[in-house]
Amino acid sequence: RLYSVSTSGAPFSVEFGEGVAREYDWQGFTETDNNMSLLVSAASIRGEGLVEGDYIGVFAPGGLCAGYAAVTVEGFPVGLAVWGDDANTEGTVEGFRTGEALSFRLWDISAGREWAADADFAQGAPVYTVNGFGLLSLESGARLSPGGQNAGEHFQYAETDQNHSLLITS
Repeated sequence: RLYSVSTSGAPFSVEFGEGVAREYDWQGFTETDNNMSLLVSAASIRGEGLVEGDYIGVFAPGGLCAGYAAVTVEGFPVGLAVWGDDANTEGTVEGFRTGEALSFRLWDISAGREWAADADFAQGAPVYTVNGFGLLSLESGARLSPGGQNAGEHFQYAETDQNHSLLITS
């Protein structure tokens, strides 16, 4: 439900109600002939650690899912394969290209919500490297919008205790 919109040629804001939880909807990834290994030592959403059934995903520029793993009953660490692009499939991009920045999302299964996550690398770098390795932790405080595969490219989404705000830019 849309509560308010104001426009005058400038950016505008929209407020949303709480809404309903969504089903997990990350698209599957393609296993290719090259990858990078990540070990996630901890991950949290607003200071609360992820639990069994939650997901950790890594996304290439443009929003392509290039790998994800579920948190199991054992908890952390969680291993994650990050898949690279297959150079033999001309015209098709299946994963990361060397040097591209890694982007992370967390899926809270109980709330049915997707969160953008900031990575803190203890080892390795936040860019794709064939046969590379990274040890990192993840923290999130910003929920992505429903269907927000390209969230952040043309809009900013913020959630507070009282409301949600969406700033759309061109």
